[in-house]
Amino acid sequence: MTFSERKREALLKSPFAHRAKCGVRHITGLNCPACGCAEAYAYFADPNAIICNRRNKCGAITPLRNVCPEAFQDFEREFRPTKEDPERPATEYLRSRGLSAALKGLRYRYF
Repeated sequence: MTFSERKREALLKSPFAHRAKCGVRHITGLNCPACGCAEAYAYFADPNAIICNRRNKCGAITPLRNVCPEAFQDFEREFRPTKEDPERPATEYLRSRGLSAALKGLRYRYF
């Protein structure tokens, strides 16, 4: 399971997702943590925040780390290095920080 899948699963199990619907690009029908309306969404591919769709009234962007902290723990234990990807813990951590696009061509090491 990748870190993005782990975040998505934690979000869908949270109390903010009782009426959530998964689409191709978005998870819709989430309850906004700030105003409580069920008009918030998150990106399906890599959910990093719950975004309130009520821009004129609320428009809050709540980081997923604040809503589902359990999804952001134990990188080294959960994502152990493998022979195919010895830098897997570092890769998953950098992706969790929103740096997926920056990883292309970047040289880094996990130790």
